Amino acid sequence: MTIERYSMNLDKWLSGYASGDDEVQCLFDYRPIGHSTERFEELKSYQLNHDDLRQALHEYHQQFEYNDMQLAQIEKLKDQNATVVVGGQQAGLFTGPIYTIAKALTIIQKAKVEQERLQTPVIPVFWIAGEDHDIDEVNHVYVHSTTGSVKRVKYTGETKAGAPVTHQPLDKEAMEKMIDEILIALGETDHTKSLRDKLQQFATRSRTFTHFFAEMMSWIFKDEGLVLIDPEEPIFRKLMGNIFEALLLQNDDVRQSFAKSSERMEEQGEEPFIALSKDHAHLFYHIDGYREKLVANEDGTLSISDHRFNQSSKQWANEAQEYPERFSSNVFTRPFVQEQVLPVLYFVAGPGEIKYWSMLKPLFHQFNRKVPPVTLRLQQTFVNRRSEKGIRISQKTPLEIVSEGTRARREELKEQYHKVDSEKLYERSVSLLEEAEKEMREALLSFSRSEERYSDRRLNEMKRTFESMRDRIDSWQYHKANVDINKLTHAEAHLSPNGKPQERMLTIVQVINEMGIERLRTLLFSATFEEYQHLVYYE
Repeated sequence: MTIERYSMNLDKWLSGYASGDDEVQCLFDYRPIGHSTERFEELKSYQLNHDDLRQALHEYHQQFEYNDMQLAQIEKLKDQNATVVVGGQQAGLFTGPIYTIAKALTIIQKAKVEQERLQTPVIPVFWIAGEDHDIDEVNHVYVHSTTGSVKRVKYTGETKAGAPVTHQPLDKEAMEKMIDEILIALGETDHTKSLRDKLQQFATRSRTFTHFFAEMMSWIFKDEGLVLIDPEEPIFRKLMGNIFEALLLQNDDVRQSFAKSSERMEEQGEEPFIALSKDHAHLFYHIDGYREKLVANEDGTLSISDHRFNQSSKQWANEAQEYPERFSSNVFTRPFVQEQVLPVLYFVAGPGEIKYWSMLKPLFHQFNRKVPPVTLRLQQTFVNRRSEKGIRISQKTPLEIVSEGTRARREELKEQYHKVDSEKLYERSVSLLEEAEKEMREALLSFSRSEERYSDRRLNEMKRTFESMRDRIDSWQYHKANVDINKLTHAEAHLSPNGKPQERMLTIVQVINEMGIERLRTLLFSATFEEYQHLVYYE
């Protein structure tokens, strides 16, 4: 079992955040590491109904097959000092890209560390962004196929345009077809049959996209009890009525908070990390199965974007209190809603999310709350046995292959076996051919100019013969090098599919098919937790 650790490769802004640079840190209330005790004491002063949250989570998790440890984690909320480490992601099919697993792992590991430090219950919670309505972001996966290509496999079942993902029904036949297409592309292994059976079982059990996502996450992390919450589910929306009411009653100030954040980013020479129109009320309204943006009008009223349902903030607030399931947050208000529903000790974010969170301080302060500590998720790369051979040949680390590629090494290998300059030989041979052909061409054309096409065709045929001979010379002289070059090409495509980091492209289904679910679980929890690490797991 081999796990390698590397420091994360962060851009300038994120490096400033990680190192506590004042220009970046002033956008937050806490530094990313070492403030859990202070945050814990702060949470004690807030009023949060742990019992209502515990009952809602307990009821929600009854539907999942692998819920024993989840229910045990939820019971920790009986302690009024219990807190959570939370992070979230869209409900991509088959859990989406691998970084979803990295985020969940970070949440679990961080919760364990803080529970040990504080000697009080800390629960790992994954916030499923079920209210998101962009189906094209979650309806496909990428796999590195046995042919060496990166294959996109898309769900072909019928979907509801504009509907939140939580309300997207799952077509069983379409899912079975997608499962088969993925596994055929990946190729048969010792783990394929059991994996196919498990995925088809989840497809049969699941009503919606988010249900399937939740079943898979519960299964992968069944021994850890990763608690899930889908805010689009009515059982959780009931907990949010007061929150939506406050955001609507104070919507002028909410929009002003966003404007302040944007101005502050511009003063620092940065483009705002969240770009939204000035009239966005930072909430959505659900009607007829669609999610419509709420906008502010010049007369002080709010309406959905086509000016339907035009009414005062007070009227909207009353509706939110009575029918909270009709409302949902946007990227700016979602963290505040989380803060009001959960006792958030830490938020685990991806690189882009941390930048979004840098704009939230005015909103939180508007409601006399602090932005919780935000820490960066781990990064992951998985190396299968075939790719491991390519890595050895490359004389690079896996991360160097991702950032630099293997072209230079491939050229170096070719040069080692280079004996005949086949290209120069080909060019010289063609030159002699054209010189010899010229005299015969002229003789033929002296009888009939119509023979010019015939002459061109025959000359091209002879050139193709020389091309074929050149290629066969290269095939023989580079035969040994090509074996290693193919391994390099495979490793690069596996570690950096389509030129992007593996964790941002491939699905965890690929890894489970290669090593099996038990091996995956063992690897994930073998390494001790450290911040700002990129972990490379070898099959």
